[in-house]
Amino acid sequence: MRDFYDRLKYLRNLEDRKQQVKASIEEQNRLTPEIISALQEAKTLVEVEDIYEPYKKKKDKSICRYRKRVGAAFLYDSIGRRKSASASTKFCK
Repeated sequence: MRDFYDRLKYLRNLEDRKQQVKASIEEQNRLTPEIISALQEAKTLVEVEDIYEPYKKKKDKSICRYRKRVGAAFLYDSIGRRKSASASTKFCK
């Protein structure tokens, strides 16, 4: 019974994802009959994601790199301050 429930849940998620992918590609005005048929024939979530991969909205990698760099610098500075603060407190005692 549990296997049946898990399979039903998977198939529902698969159909939901197919609809989401179709809507997203349609928003981009790039939906073709070939994509529709490929989505209808897809039997797994991996197949659906493979179809969707070229149409995913790309993140701006330069912003991501900037945030990582700034975050890393902030972390480095805060660690450096703690080390210097702890070193100075050792010498003050």
